[in-house]
Amino acid sequence: MSKNKIIRKSLIEDLYHHFNKKINFLTKEEKDLIENFKFNQRIDTYFIVRDVEHKRHKNRDTYFLLITLQDVTGEFVAKKWDMPYHKAKGISDEIKGKIIRISGIIREFNDSLYIEIDKDKEIEILSPDNCSVDLLKKSVKKSPDYLLEQIFLIIDNELDDDDWKKLANAIHEDDKICERLKIAPASTKFHQNYSSGLIEHIYEMLKKFLDEIKNNNLNCNKDLVIMAILTHDIGKIDSYDGLDYSYKITKKEKKWGHSLISIEIVLEKILGIENFDENKKTELIYLIENHMKNKVNYKDSVTKELNILRLLDSYNAGMSKFRL
Repeated sequence: MSKNKIIRKSLIEDLYHHFNKKINFLTKEEKDLIENFKFNQRIDTYFIVRDVEHKRHKNRDTYFLLITLQDVTGEFVAKKWDMPYHKAKGISDEIKGKIIRISGIIREFNDSLYIEIDKDKEIEILSPDNCSVDLLKKSVKKSPDYLLEQIFLIIDNELDDDDWKKLANAIHEDDKICERLKIAPASTKFHQNYSSGLIEHIYEMLKKFLDEIKNNNLNCNKDLVIMAILTHDIGKIDSYDGLDYSYKITKKEKKWGHSLISIEIVLEKILGIENFDENKKTELIYLIENHMKNKVNYKDSVTKELNILRLLDSYNAGMSKFRL
């Protein structure tokens, strides 16, 4: 075969694969979005698998899959019935964190809707190149670079205390921390579980707190709360691994938890600051360590700064669930 024919054949094959990929590219119609699901609706579309469990049926020796699905509009449960243990476990291990295509029908049980996956069809794992991933994941409305810049600009303008300013600058000047802050999610399931969700969470908490200071004249240690907002979740930069549509919890997060990772980062930065006040260090570590432990508590043993941090944290996390 001549050189020109070989080249021509190669070009034709490339074009064939290109157009075949385009033909097989999947998107979603309005009816395929979770927020539009209705009872008895037929489903044939794709989702991110947020979670999956294999469970045994109560009255027979077979297993079923309980799958938590996600798209940009929300989460939904799907079930695939009646399979042997080895198959249920194998599928469960294989699809977690992946993009899958399923077909089935929406059923109702105990006033809750779920997708009953067709028994005669296999769950198909998709490459992110073969579907519109933007329809599966939420994203921040403002750029991560903008959010990072605004956070430290606000902090620089609002802080009065020199120690806190030095600590904020030490964090800002750490390129590794800042780059990971810009991409980390705030969680894998509960709130802002998308790329840059963490920095969005910090920014919005900071803005809300300063609005409250301005409008309601809050009586608290403003500088301490600002630094707690910046650092309370900073350990999450080491808590999650994975692609921007599917995150997995790291071994460090499982062993320590993000609060202890945050404390580690803060203490490392404080060690580099000469004569940093020990009382301020203790107060900040107290807030980071306890911000997740209990709900708001107005007993004397809980400081008002901790209650404010908890309120801001839970408010932002809760409100973020209702965003489109």
